[in-house]
This record gives sequence, C-alpha cells and structure tokens, in this order.
Amino acid sequence: MAVPELFTDKDGRVPAFRDREIDGITWATLGGDIANLPTYITGRPVPQDDATDPEGSKAFRGRLRSMREVHLPDWYEPLFHWRAFWPTDPMNTGELQKLFLDDSEVPSDPAYGPDTITPRPDVKGVYKDLYHRLNRVVEDGGLRVIPTMPRHLSPPSNPWDLDKPFRSMAAMQEAASEVKLLLLEAMSWARWLQAVLPKVHRHKDFVTSEDELLRLCLLDLPSRGVVVNLSKDWKEVNIRLWLEAGVPVYYPWRLEERVNPRFAKLSPILLSTYTSEEHVALDAVDPKGNWEVVARQTNEYDDFFQLKDPEYVSFYETFEVGPTTDFYIINFEGWSRRPLYLSLEISTYRNALHFMIDSDGFDNAVTFWRWRPRNLALALELPSRFDDLHDSRRPTGVIRELWKDSCAPRTGQTFDLDTGILLNPFSHSETRRLSGGAQSFRVAGEPDRPDSEFDPRQYTRWTRGDHQRASSEDTMELSSEEDDAPTLLRRLTPVGNNPWATPPADSRKPSPPNAPVRRGVRSEVPLASRLPAVAARPSSPILRSDTMAVMTYQGLPSTIQKVLQEEAGPMTYPFSVMHLTEQGNWNFLLLDYGVLILPDEKAERPASPGH
Repeated sequence: MAVPELFTDKDGRVPAFRDREIDGITWATLGGDIANLPTYITGRPVPQDDATDPEGSKAFRGRLRSMREVHLPDWYEPLFHWRAFWPTDPMNTGELQKLFLDDSEVPSDPAYGPDTITPRPDVKGVYKDLYHRLNRVVEDGGLRVIPTMPRHLSPPSNPWDLDKPFRSMAAMQEAASEVKLLLLEAMSWARWLQAVLPKVHRHKDFVTSEDELLRLCLLDLPSRGVVVNLSKDWKEVNIRLWLEAGVPVYYPWRLEERVNPRFAKLSPILLSTYTSEEHVALDAVDPKGNWEVVARQTNEYDDFFQLKDPEYVSFYETFEVGPTTDFYIINFEGWSRRPLYLSLEISTYRNALHFMIDSDGFDNAVTFWRWRPRNLALALELPSRFDDLHDSRRPTGVIRELWKDSCAPRTGQTFDLDTGILLNPFSHSETRRLSGGAQSFRVAGEPDRPDSEFDPRQYTRWTRGDHQRASSEDTMELSSEEDDAPTLLRRLTPVGNNPWATPPADSRKPSPPNAPVRRGVRSEVPLASRLPAVAARPSSPILRSDTMAVMTYQGLPSTIQKVLQEEAGPMTYPFSVMHLTEQGNWNFLLLDYGVLILPDEKAERPASPGH
C-alpha cells in the first residue's frame, strides 16, 4: 500500500482535518474549524479573479472587513498575502483587549464635557506607541532586509486623527476602528515576516530586538487563517509555511480540484484517515474507491503542486561563462525569471538544475529552472542571501515567499515556461505591483513631538467621522481601490536600487579567463521571435500638469523592453503636457517610448527683454 506524503505542521504531524458540505460545495480545513467560515465566504460563488468578487464590489483589492469580521478567515489576496497571519483571540485571553484592538468600543475621555468627544488619553497613547514600534519593523524589514518586495501598508487614518474632537460617539468609534485596522494590518505583516525569517533580528539593518519583535507579533494568539482557491492560487500559495506557522487553511473541494492530481495532498480521501492527535495505521485502513491512486499521486508532486520528476532534459549539457553572459533563474513553474549574479549560486545551479541557453553568437543568456531539478536534494540546498535569517530546513519555501510579489503570475499573467518572459505584456493586469515598492505605513501630518499634549477643545475642524476633511490638516493621498491605470513611469522605471536588477554593461565586473562563451552552439530560435507580435496601441491623450511624470529615468531599459522597442516598433502611451517653465525636469528619453511632450500654453512665461 502506498504511503501518502501529506502536509504537516511544525511538529511533523498532519493537522486536524475537517470537512463539511455547505450549499452543495464541500469545504475542508487543515488546522481550522469549518464553523469559523463566514457566510460571505460559503454563501457566495468562489471568486475566480484577484481584482473583483462575483458581485463586483472590489472586495479583494485590499479592502478590509469591519472590526467584527476582520478576525474571521478570508480569501487569499495576492497583494496582501500576510493577512493570513492576522491575530485573533477566540479564547478571549484579553491580549487584544489590553491593547484596545478588539471589537469593543473605545472609551471617551471623561475630563471633557459632553460637547467634546475624544478617546481617553491612555488609549491614544497605546495606539501611538504601537504605531511607532510597528512602523520601525515595517521600515527595517520592508526597506532594508527585503527591498525587492512591494509593500503597501498605507492606511486610511493614523492614531493622531484621534486627537481631534468628534461630533458623536459613533463618529469616534468609526475613526478608532480605522486605527485598529491599521495597527492590526502592520502586526499581521510583522507576524508574516517572523514566520518567513525567524532570525531577521540578526540583520545588521534591523533595529528591533528579538524580544521586542516577539512581543509585537503576539505569537501566543492564533492566526485567523486563509481561504484558498487552489485552481487559481496554486502557483504562489505556500501551504506548508502556513501550517508550520499555525495558520489554518480552508479550501473548497470541487470537481476541478478532485480530478487534478496536483492537489492530491489535500484530498479528503486521504486526510480523513489522519488527525493531529493520532495516526491511523495504513494497514488497517480499508481502501475504498481510488484511495491507492490518490496516495501515489501525493508522491509524484511536491509541496508546491509541481511534478517532482517532470522527465525533462536540458537543452544543453554545459556552458562556458563569457564577459557578456547574463544568468536568470525561474524558481517555480509558471513564474517569471529573475536575474542571478552570485557566482557561487551559478556554479551550484549548473550541476543541480536543468537549463537552456539563448544566444545570438555573441551575447549569451543562461536560464535555470529550479522547478526542473537534476538532483532534487542538491537543488533544495542551494545557497541564499538570507541564509543567516531563515530556518535552513526549507529554503525553497523562503524563496517562494520573498519573490512571489515580483515573480509569481497574477490576474491573467502568463509567463513562458522556458524563458520566463511575459507572453501577454499588454494585458494591463497591474495588481502585481500597485504598491509601488517597499514603504512604511507612516503617513503625512504626524506631529514632530508625538508626546506633546493636545487639547481637543482647541481644534476647530472636524475629522473624517463627519466626512469633512480639511486639506490643511490631512494631506495624505489615499490609495485607490479601483482599477486605476498606473502612471507611465510606474511601467517604465525599475524599482530603486534593486540589487537583482540587470546592471549597465559598463558596470559589470570583468569575467575570469574560464568564464560563459558558447561552444559554437547557436540557438535555433532567437529570443525576440518567441515574443508575440506587438502592434502600436493608440490611446487618447491625457492632459497632465504634474511634472513628476517626467522625473529622471534612471537606469537602462530592461532586455525585454529593448526587444519590444527594436523588434515590435514604438509603443504608444498617453502623453503628458509639461510646463515650459520647468525645463530642468524634462526627460526626452520618454520620446523613445512614444510619449508626446507638448507645451502648456497657460503656464508659458513670456520671454523677458534681452533674452
């Protein structure tokens, strides 16, 4: 009898499994309770898109539930995947209540009369202190430790909003709920960071100590869990990481999951024979139906639902490193490729993984496929720049978490399995990088001295609770929940000082003498010919008065942009109208991308005499 390979928790045991049929759909969970699933999950169709839910309410674009619902399991959101670690307190231990982060009402300050409604000073003090401590973790982790990952924790409000008076108790409670969600959002991100890199405190740029990080994470509290649509999200979810971190996993088990051998590890046929308390002896199990077939399938696929042995051979057996050779790696099936430059990793990949070579006879590009290993054991031991920060037992899972935001396919994106190049570059599925890079959740308007006293009776304007924001008091730009098209430079400019971005040719280190020149083998299919035909896309001009659209374009275009520019012709984007009075900000490199720059006659200054 085949012994199935199933997902286990940190103790190596299969978590408690439960399933139940609700409205004709079988719902299953590992480590959770089906009774915790809310009706807005089980009572609606399973969403098939990252951007909208079946009823079109934009519920999966980062919008948080209310304080009464946010602690319940919710659908997996690629842009906000850390919300699976959202802390909850089902046993009423009081951990969240002590920090005023539960769904109870915030007490008002009795020192003021009925005409001045504001939270108690100790409540506001707790919120401001948590804000500073959590913000430091997000800044250190999201800006310094993992600079390649997009991060977007920009809140709708901040604790200093509570210094203002409110017209009613209801308005005050609404504003306090927004602050609670802000702090819990940052706390869930910190819990995710600690689960992926439990030794992150060792990083030289991470200021928060280990004890302080553990106190902020409230690891004694369970996580709310995550609901996964396996058929849609299998290319980026990390089931084992969640279970080892104590995050309950919920999923619908429909016909499309049952007939797909990728998901055999989550089959109720197998999991129903196990519990976290005891293991039923397989010899005593009466095999029914296709139990044996499903058990064998669990051994054929890995923890990321990929074939362990895809029966694939390299296009080439070896290569030589030349002065213009570029190296890339595709970490998982269906992902985009990412640049690889560490010579130690390259030599290891060369022996462990299958690879292919693109060449025009002079410039080489070697692409490794981590999901097509030659030697599975060696492939799992590949070095990582985060070796000192994570648990070395499963570095592949850490890589999956750290690079999913920049490499995993989302919202209809399709990458070529051999090259890792996006096959549908004009699909406008921009939910991958809407966060615009790592950033803290600090907002504008924070006082220079947060500990200074503030009398709400001296404040003459009202807060968001009355929907009367004063522009002089609140300068924060809220992130849109709609599918707004990103700015032009968002599509053209690479992310900051990305250490993995392709460096300019003149800045590359000279290669050693034994370094890859092709051994007379030419690629039969050039790289550009693998790309789909791209026609110039006409678009209506958009009048813009902001000169930020022409901020200096730093860095050279990527390889794929060069190919599209040379082989497919110029691309047309909406143009912007620039002020002639700000010539120092002009960037004529945008003309190469089909951007039309016109003068703004209203802003043009007449030339002074003698000039």
